[in-house]
Amino acid sequence: MPSKFYGIAAVGRPIISVTSLEGETAGLVRRHACGLVVEPGDGASLAEALMQLAKDPQAAADMGKRARAMLDDGLTRRHAFARWESLLATLMTART
Repeated sequence: MPSKFYGIAAVGRPIISVTSLEGETAGLVRRHACGLVVEPGDGASLAEALMQLAKDPQAAADMGKRARAMLDDGLTRRHAFARWESLLATLMTART
């Protein structure tokens, strides 16, 4: 996961993910409707994505709100620690 992804989402901005269409980042962006996905090397689509956001500031703001909500709903430190705790508990149970 690119480190800038979380920072952009945290400040409530729409995300333009320049990444594989099948990747984890692209999946999050699509699932939460918090931005746009562009394949690496596709400059025309990147330009189109930028124009789309510039032409519709309300849609961009809405994507940004959904990006922040995505973090608050399931990607906080508390959620991460809970997943680690669950994984470690599962591993410890499997060992005994």
